Amino acid sequence: MTWNSRFAVHFTRTLGCVVLLACTSPESILVGVPTVPDDVSAATKVVAGAVRVADSLLVVHAGRDAREIAKAGLPRDQSGLIGRNREWGQMYAARFQMGTGAALRMALTTASSADGARDAQLAMTGIEVGLQGMDAIGRPLTKLPLSVSMGREAAPIDIASGAAFYLGDACLGLLALEAAPERSVLVSTARRRELRAKLVHSIRWLTSQSSLLLDGDRSAPNRLLFDARAYLACGALADDSTIRAVSNLFIDKFRKSVTPAGWFLEANGWDTSYQAVSLDIGMDVAVLLAEGTTRTGLVTDLLRGSAWLVTRVAADGRVESRGNTRTCSGGEAFLDTPKSLALTSVVIGLARVAVIGAAPVDASSLDASRRVSGWARGNSGVNPCFEGIL
Repeated sequence: MTWNSRFAVHFTRTLGCVVLLACTSPESILVGVPTVPDDVSAATKVVAGAVRVADSLLVVHAGRDAREIAKAGLPRDQSGLIGRNREWGQMYAARFQMGTGAALRMALTTASSADGARDAQLAMTGIEVGLQGMDAIGRPLTKLPLSVSMGREAAPIDIASGAAFYLGDACLGLLALEAAPERSVLVSTARRRELRAKLVHSIRWLTSQSSLLLDGDRSAPNRLLFDARAYLACGALADDSTIRAVSNLFIDKFRKSVTPAGWFLEANGWDTSYQAVSLDIGMDVAVLLAEGTTRTGLVTDLLRGSAWLVTRVAADGRVESRGNTRTCSGGEAFLDTPKSLALTSVVIGLARVAVIGAAPVDASSLDASRRVSGWARGNSGVNPCFEGIL
């Protein structure tokens, strides 16, 4: 079964139930394919629909975890700030608004409810706030408070990479919105167009930074996928095949980092935390790609990567960090904070590969995702880094 035909089957079985809340069984009959406004091209409609289907699949199989993880990207008030921007009290860097797009995508799966509509509105505000301070050439704001230091000024690679984080997430959120039946009720056409124009302006600037990103992110597979996602998602929003094509450079470089054992070469070794990030973002990339050898090869790599990560998950759901090159004993820090093992990335990365990348569902990866989720829920506050041997 081809990717597109398999997605059509999943769409038929799940979308009526998940999006319209009409039933409880994943075997539901499709109520109707949501239409997309006339000012969005036919090519953009196809990609927007694929994003919508993938999100619906995730909700069917891992809805509780997906929604709770996405809520971290929801602003808590009308300021629209999240993450470190909220912590610091104002908009400092677009990269710290990453997560608002994912929050919008999950909110849209229940947009017909009052809670879903409210969350979608908050997420939209967060995406818009991420573009505050964008300069004339489309470069998103990147700065730090005087009380926080990286030991140096932000380098061009920091600015470009941070922009890729934010833009890929935001453009995916807007794509999902364009495929939502409730889009015009939730967000006016004029507001959607204005936001789309700003995101497209910014991705055109980021396209001029592709060589810088390709070199600067060469030893971090997960960042290569963040870059590819930005070009694919925003290129789809812009209906610009030239922007989308830039992603191939990053996908090719990522695929060269995949070892025969299945782990991705992060800083000359493996890292279970960043492996999970690559699985998560890599599935976004796969969903955004047209059917063909590039997507088939990427999905194959992600399935192998997921199988390797499963071997690092204990029966009780604890994730091994022994040998990690970047997080935990790997010793890296960000803004003077040691990097820990991101259990949310493990949960969502394994789940997304299991239910979107595999047909039938990869039971092993999905079970491991659920075990990690169970351990995390039962061990709140416990250091997730685990140097033991499973």
